[in-house]
Amino acid sequence: MDNKNALEKIVQHLAETRKQIATLPAEKAIDRILSALEPAALVHSFPEQDLHLLVHDIGIADALPIFKLASNRQWEYFFDVETWDRDRVDLDAVTRWANLFLTADPFRMAHWAGYEKVEFFEYYLYKNIRVVVREHDMDPGEIGDDFFTLDGVFYIRILDDPSGLSGKMDESRQSLDQDRRRFLTRFLKRLADENPVRFHQILLEAMHVIPAETEEATYRRRNVRMVEKGFLHFDEAIGVYQPLTVDEIKGQSPRREYRPLVDLTQPVTRFAVRLGNGQNPVMRALEVMDIDSHRARVEMELVGLANRLIVADQKPIRDRVDLKYAVEKACGYINIGLTGLAAEDGGPSPDPLTSAAIMGRYSLPRLFRFGYGYALRLKWRADRWVRKSWFQQQGLALTFWGETWMGVLGGLLIKKPRYFDQTREDQRYREFTTMADITETDMVLGRIIAMDELLNRMSIDLQRADDIFLTYKNLILTCWARDDLELSPEVKPIELSIFRSFYGDCLFAPQKLKSVNAPTEIRLSAKQSFLDWLIRNSGLTEVDIMTRTGPTLEELFAEIENELGRVDPESLDPRFVSLFLLK
Repeated sequence: MDNKNALEKIVQHLAETRKQIATLPAEKAIDRILSALEPAALVHSFPEQDLHLLVHDIGIADALPIFKLASNRQWEYFFDVETWDRDRVDLDAVTRWANLFLTADPFRMAHWAGYEKVEFFEYYLYKNIRVVVREHDMDPGEIGDDFFTLDGVFYIRILDDPSGLSGKMDESRQSLDQDRRRFLTRFLKRLADENPVRFHQILLEAMHVIPAETEEATYRRRNVRMVEKGFLHFDEAIGVYQPLTVDEIKGQSPRREYRPLVDLTQPVTRFAVRLGNGQNPVMRALEVMDIDSHRARVEMELVGLANRLIVADQKPIRDRVDLKYAVEKACGYINIGLTGLAAEDGGPSPDPLTSAAIMGRYSLPRLFRFGYGYALRLKWRADRWVRKSWFQQQGLALTFWGETWMGVLGGLLIKKPRYFDQTREDQRYREFTTMADITETDMVLGRIIAMDELLNRMSIDLQRADDIFLTYKNLILTCWARDDLELSPEVKPIELSIFRSFYGDCLFAPQKLKSVNAPTEIRLSAKQSFLDWLIRNSGLTEVDIMTRTGPTLEELFAEIENELGRVDPESLDPRFVSLFLLK
């Protein structure tokens, strides 16, 4: 019993130390590890994913002491994550990481590569070297000057760059090739010094590798190990994007759904959980869960869901920022799912306690799929409309809808829909995170579709508009202005001198154009004239037009006031007028 209690205390102490390290800056984290009483035990206690992220935070060139302390199991995880490009071995990455391990611990690296990881490294050697065995009566001069030997029997030649780019190497590629040659020389010498007999066996076996079969076999074993860490195969992971309806999520009994069992003594990665936004409803719900085992299970589900998204999105994880992206994406759609379930039951957005109860009843992957369904249904609606839309039939680009509407449509028409956030200055696209994002995007899409249908009913001739930058705003306003000025119904720019009369006589009252304090309001008669023109040309009633496009038209006239309401007719410059086509 005493031994068991002592072990539990050690496990708890290591867990607490890991939590402290996760909050430290990179340079302090490595100092904290190396100054621990048992640094090797501390490093070994890290879940592989946490250690991988910590190493990238520190910087792989500065993490050699960590590599030396890491276990073979943790080394293998680094190779599984870093040296594969989808289903192919990335030979440059193998060189880089094997060189790091060789530098950190030459003896263990030679043993690990020669016994535990032998098939993988035989494949790597097959891709990089050729071997000739000298017969006892063979003159070494017959073998070739580009071969070298470590024992006088096995002669080795390092092949040209196996990437196939040796014929067109730039400076960086040449540097990589030199690093590869230096590593191979050091690596082979270390294998020979460690065990000459085993070295000969590896060289002979490497020369008889069947590359396609070996790569497939090592890839299959790598996938098994990754699945054990929560990284499903891509074909399975992509299933996280299969949407669920409310009937589907409620139709299956929670008892039939798999929920992971939790052993609280095992070091399950919690790095992902700690990266979540504390204000996110999912994180707040986690905080109020009153049973440790329930909270631990939900945390495991969140980590597993983030890992599935990493695989499904094929997004390499190199630091906390990359992992944070997956965690916040998971939390965002779970939040939408929680809100959607509450709305289906006629209730408001759930508070943390209600959210915790729902998360206890339904697994996080199912809530994610339910929440993602809202975004996916918006995408399907946009896809169906675009295929038969008027603007598509006219061969117009998305720019026709202006910056904001183009942004919303662009986010919906990509493979995995994203929200267009006008408030962000750099990356305008982000994941949907709240039901308000869904509602807003749905409203904008409805407005776009309504405007497209209105334009479709108006039989506008775009034959002579090829060299004009068209938007729905300058198209519809120019056509109206030309009609009011009794010009031909073609989509053509208006002479500036003619437009000035429309500007002063129809849009704005002349006596008000001198105001500089506030934009001049458009005449009510101008708005009625525009509405009458729409009724005549579309065949719709006033009620139909205002119901479908009323808010859009009001915003359009407000934009005219903001852009032109302070401008005197004689000061108009076509270069700075975007809402009308002017010569």
